[in-house]
Amino acid sequence: MIGCALFSGDKVMERFPQENMEDYIEMYRDFEVKKRCIDTGKEGKITFKLPVAFTELVQDVAGESFASFVKKSPYADKIVHKGK
Repeated sequence: MIGCALFSGDKVMERFPQENMEDYIEMYRDFEVKKRCIDTGKEGKITFKLPVAFTELVQDVAGESFASFVKKSPYADKIVHKGK
């Protein structure tokens, strides 16, 4: 889950599986499925659902809303956040 660590930080990725193992496993499986389905010859969007527990943990660690965190991220131009 290197992509999530780059985006959310090491603290989040260390705490998330410790505090939310079921959500972590589900997110990891979804990530692996998406990764296998990517066609490197094509460009396009990939929809990736994040567990509420993950966004709440990012908010707790960052001290700001998840939406604000995404906007300040170096990947802000590549990520679209929909939801709370």
